[in-house]
Formats: sequence, structure tokens, C-alpha cells
Amino acid sequence: MDKLELKINNITILDYVEFSFALPFGDLFFEDWNENDWKKDGKQINEISEDLCIPFDFEYLDGRFENDSIDVEVFHKPNDSEEFISIEFADDPTDQCGMVILGVRCLKEKENKIRESLFDLYKKGQPRSSFSIDYFNQTLYRRTFGSDFYFYKDQKPLRKRKQYHHNIKDKPLTLPMR
Repeated sequence: MDKLELKINNITILDYVEFSFALPFGDLFFEDWNENDWKKDGKQINEISEDLCIPFDFEYLDGRFENDSIDVEVFHKPNDSEEFISIEFADDPTDQCGMVILGVRCLKEKENKIRESLFDLYKKGQPRSSFSIDYFNQTLYRRTFGSDFYFYKDQKPLRKRKQYHHNIKDKPLTLPMR
């Protein structure tokens, strides 16, 4: 597999804004996921994907969720890898809601539209974590472009986690967590 080199660009780093929060995986793609008859929706995540021109693969993510993935899936904008949508699958044995962490990084000029779609998703149901907006620390960017910053070296189970990068060189690339 090709070696992926994602380097932090200190010149453009503050041209972007980041949003993140934890929510049940089902809220991303379903209108009501508490019943036996799940109705596909995905309105808000599809709006975000379209507004940012980031190809997003529901079937792939659904399969990863169903197989109890503990990895991070990052869908980059094909012509600007610094804009992305990330889904971090949780690794918590006490999690009964199938929580994931949704992260979106976009140019500041798109901030209002993306924030509006994310708030609609955030208000969709419970449980939720706090809604985070990051203008200066660029934590999602550092997690994605410098994974050692985030994936804790001292916790052995996390060493098996990987980040999968999509829409770069037209195929998913993998970065193992050290």
C-alpha cells in the first residue's frame, strides 16, 4: 500500500474551522433508528457532504459500524485534503447507543452553512456530547495529519486502531496508529 504523507500546512491552518460532537451512528443516516423499521434519512450529513463536495460512502460506513470497527474514517475533499469529514468509531464496551464522533473541517467561508446543517443533526435526538467549534487549536486537523498527537501511545488496545483516508489518490489509504 502506498505510504501516505499528510503534512501540517502552517500557512493555511487558520483558514479553516472545525466542528465536532459525539452522537449515535444511527442519527447520521436514519430518521428514527429506535424502532425495528429503520427509515433511511441522512439529510444533514448528505447536505454537508454536498456543500463541501466530499464523496461520502454510507454503505461502507454502515458495514464498518456493523463489524464493530474501532477505526477512524476520514473522507477528504478530493482537491483539498485539508477539508474533510471524519467518523471516529468508539471503543467503549459500555456504549449502548453506538456512539461515533463526527468531525467536520471546512474553510471559514463555508462555516455558517455547515454549522446550520450540523446544528440540525445535533438537535435530532439524544444522547449527544458538547458541540465543539474550533477556530485556533485545529485539533481535528492535528489528529488527521499527525495521528500520534491524538492516538495515545500508552494504551495498548488503541495501537490496533487505524485511520482510513478516502478520496486521496482515488483509493482508501491506511495509516496505522503507533
